[in-house]
Amino acid sequence: MSHMLSARFSRVGFTLQPLLFSRNINITRILLNPNNQFKSKVSDALKNAKLKNPLPSQLLAKVKPIKDNIYTIPNFLTLTRLVTAPVVGYFILHSQPLHALSFFTYSCITDFLDGFIARRYNLKSILGSIMDPMADKLLMTICTVTLSITSAIPTYLAVLIVGRDICLSIAAFIVRYVSLPKPKTLARYLDMKIPSVSVHPTMISKINTGLQMVYLGGWMVQPLIGIYGGDLTGILGWFEYVVAATTVWSGASYLFGKGAIKFIGRN
Repeated sequence: MSHMLSARFSRVGFTLQPLLFSRNINITRILLNPNNQFKSKVSDALKNAKLKNPLPSQLLAKVKPIKDNIYTIPNFLTLTRLVTAPVVGYFILHSQPLHALSFFTYSCITDFLDGFIARRYNLKSILGSIMDPMADKLLMTICTVTLSITSAIPTYLAVLIVGRDICLSIAAFIVRYVSLPKPKTLARYLDMKIPSVSVHPTMISKINTGLQMVYLGGWMVQPLIGIYGGDLTGILGWFEYVVAATTVWSGASYLFGKGAIKFIGRN
């Protein structure tokens, strides 16, 4: 009987050994130590299982980080808009409407050109999708604040426009941190070659940006045509309500709308 059990357990990789007690009672116990042949089979089975069903950490190790092409003409044009925005504010504060209007017009034209070139020549980038609305917000914020300081536009509208942009900017910093793949370091957070989220302007946001440009640009034109007796204050006075309504609407579309913000690598 003992020999039969030993033969059966040997087939599955275990061994039987006799155990002697006092009074010469000879019984058999099962040792839970696999023999060398069984160890080899188990090892091979585990290796095959890992290949067929890799762990999540093994899968992530094989994923190459996404790299974004940031050295494009559209991104360069967007960068110039970020640089010229403070220049516009400087000329507004120093009562030089012609210079302010010139740089403001440049920013408006390049705002159209960078998007057109990116779409026409397939030069879209994740960085561009973030920098473009950022440049718009910076230009609108600086022009709004400086025109409010010079009493050209009402304070409530300035607070509305700037408050919306501040809220969206804070949200953008939070979303960037949350969506950044681990490890979350400051160097990786600031590295724009590692995109984690893309921003897609909503239609109402585009309309609002256009209306704000017309409205703020109108107040830069007013001093110039005022020299020759022209007056746009009546039209601009009514236009501010349209700008106020679309500003609130566009801000809500980013916070509560779908598709405006997309996380890279997520379905």
